[in-house]
Amino acid sequence: MIRLALAFALTLGLPAAAQGVFISPPDSVMNPPGLSGDLSGKRLRVAHELRLMGFGNVDIAGMSNRKVALLDNAIHSGRPNGERLMRVRSILSGGGLLQRGLDRLSRP
Repeated sequence: MIRLALAFALTLGLPAAAQGVFISPPDSVMNPPGLSGDLSGKRLRVAHELRLMGFGNVDIAGMSNRKVALLDNAIHSGRPNGERLMRVRSILSGGGLLQRGLDRLSRP
């Protein structure tokens, strides 16, 4: 009888995760309201990371694939936070004078 009571007490004391119960997070956590519903894949990840870095008002849907790839590379480069922020800010602003000139020359 004592063993049964002890087993019952231990079962009640276990956290929900240990009992195999999974509760999914709210939809507002998985898909924040500031993100567009038509984003998916890399664009959605980059938009989420930019929001976490403080760049919440960026139009990811209108960006070129090249710029999204550059942002993804800069965000996940493993460099210090300050350097990552400077790179992201530079990419979002269009780069420096030399980069803008090269982009104009490379357009068809």
